[in-house]
Amino acid sequence: MTLRLFTISDQQTKRIQILTSSEINELYALPNFSRTEREDYFSLDKETQKLVNTLRQVETRIYFILLLGYFRSRTNSI
Repeated sequence: MTLRLFTISDQQTKRIQILTSSEINELYALPNFSRTEREDYFSLDKETQKLVNTLRQVETRIYFILLLGYFRSRTNSI
């Protein structure tokens, strides 16, 4: 058996750029919420609180609330 090493030319490594640098930063940067925004995005109504209470582990509850809050914040910025 012969092992061949292949080199990738510059032509093969070029990629298209869909997002600008500022769009990439906006998408992946950590959010900076004000106190009011935190209260709005991370507060739970009674139905959501019931759902959170069904989750067994504290870590899972926290993760769910964080995802919910970040989802709420993203829908407001679109």
